[in-house]
This record gives sequence, structure tokens and C-alpha cells, in this order.
Amino acid sequence: MIRRRVEPPPAFGLTDVVGRACPLRGRPLRIVQPLKPRLRSLGHRRRGLAGCGHIPSLADTATSVERRREPTLALGLKLKQDGDLGLIRGLYALCPYIAGQWPTAENPSSTENNGIRLDLHNNRGAMGYGIEAFNDRNPLAWPSFATVDDVTGFPPTVISVNECDPLRDEGINFYRLLLQAGVAARGREVLGTMHGTETTITACPEISRDTARDLAAFARG
Repeated sequence: MIRRRVEPPPAFGLTDVVGRACPLRGRPLRIVQPLKPRLRSLGHRRRGLAGCGHIPSLADTATSVERRREPTLALGLKLKQDGDLGLIRGLYALCPYIAGQWPTAENPSSTENNGIRLDLHNNRGAMGYGIEAFNDRNPLAWPSFATVDDVTGFPPTVISVNECDPLRDEGINFYRLLLQAGVAARGREVLGTMHGTETTITACPEISRDTARDLAAFARG
């Protein structure tokens, strides 16, 4: 098992917080990536994990949040399907983009907060991954379709959401799904922030550093 000292440098990006020498670092995915290439990418990440041994956590970094992200929850679901959850010790998802359809009654924030940094009242996300994956309710494309059985056995997981994000409630609902499955999950809401505020380091350095500290503490266990 690999344990590394985790200290964010003075100028940091959230992808750097865990400080691990691993092929996963710095390789975000575009939201518009179709499902099949995305599954291949998940396979590459799984092989990268195997090459690193056991590592503390994976961060859903939301770098350039409107266009790309690390598919933390989808990777967890894929590892569960393949019987490889033992490769990771935890998952840390920032402002997860996982519903595939907006607005919805079960996610009031998709109406209340729409237009604050993100305008989601369209079908571009579902079309980008491939509308077939959305119509098939495939959780590897849209983890909000996951069931209790899909997430049972997940390692400790943190879901961090932003109060003024239209995606807030889909993250909260996934957190509650994890609790139903008996997962050691923790929910975290950053008040007064929009989607991906943690990535606007020069505008809100205290928020970025607070999230980085929390992610690093989670990685240390």
C-alpha cells in the first residue's frame, strides 16, 4: 500500500493535492466525450491504479468545470462492476455532474440555481455522451441512474457540493444513495459558492485551500 505525505504547495491545483506519482494525475475528460471512448478511458485509469498499487483517493477535480472533469463516481461504479474496488481506498467527488437531464423535480437546484455559471436547461450533455446511454439509464454515463446495489461495497466516499450550483442536489441525492447502501459517506456543502468555485483559486483562495485541506486529510485517512 502506497502512503505519501500530502502537503499542498503554496501555488497548487486540486489535481496536485494528493501528490501521487500516478498516471491518473492531470488527465481530465471532456464532458462531451461519448460513452464508448469514456469506458476505454476508465479502463486506462483502472490499469493506472493497478500500476500505482493501493492509493488513498481519487479527486473529481472539476478543472475547467464547464468542459471537463475526472469521472470519479463513474470510475467507482466501473471498478465495482469489474470486482476491482480493492484498488482504491476512497473516492472524493467535487460538484458531480451526474444527472444527464435538467431541470428535474428531484433536483430543485437545477431550477433554483440554473444560470449561475451553468445553464443546463438543454440536452447537450445527454447528446454529448450519446443519447443511447441516457435512454438506457446507464450509470457509467450518468451515475444518478445508479441503484443501491450498484454502490454497495463502495469505499469511503466524500461528495462535496456548492450551495449555488444547479448540480447541487444531484450530488446530495447520490450521497443519500450511498448512505442507503451502507457506505461510509460524508456530504459537504460549501455555502455561498457557485459550481466549481474551488477551481477559481485567485478569486477565492481561502475556499480553494479549505477544500484542498479537506481532500488531503481524507487522502491521509
